[in-house]
Amino acid sequence: MNSRLFQIIATSFLLLTVNVEALKDWQTKFHLPYGDGYLTGCQQSIGKSLVFDYGKKSSSSGHGKRNTAVYLQTCIYPPAIGSWFLCIDELVNHDEKMIKTIANRISDKCVTYTNKTMGAQFYLDNFNNATKYEIDSSSIKNKTLPIYSPTLPNMTFAKGYARDLNVFYENYDHATYFGAVCPSYH
Repeated sequence: MNSRLFQIIATSFLLLTVNVEALKDWQTKFHLPYGDGYLTGCQQSIGKSLVFDYGKKSSSSGHGKRNTAVYLQTCIYPPAIGSWFLCIDELVNHDEKMIKTIANRISDKCVTYTNKTMGAQFYLDNFNNATKYEIDSSSIKNKTLPIYSPTLPNMTFAKGYARDLNVFYENYDHATYFGAVCPSYH
């Protein structure tokens, strides 16, 4: 191999390495590998199809009052957390590794919106509890009244929402990778 070709390959590799490291420094968020589509699809489905008695409503500010209130309710209320994870478990086909990954992601997101640090284990414990005390959603006679136990939300909505978000996040993540690689070529 001639020295000019070697220089081009070595330079391209070094630039690519620098750009990938820069992604870390810029705190680039990747979504698809962390289950963001699943957690958001289920969270939205819970908000649309289930009524819980959350108690006192949030008056928090920051990140938009609606988002803060929605996350606060699903991040700290055990029946809602259990329903969230039952839905996620269904969408990821009971993949324990993905459930743990998503629990970490939810822990991070909930801190962002609620300023409460619960930790991934808190969410995994609520999921384990939900599997023991789940009620069949078809047994809920009046869907306008609050429920006090975990149950599956509307899974048709959750699956469609998660599928669409996963396609979006795949495109978003690929664009981020592409943006990191482009400056490497000259």
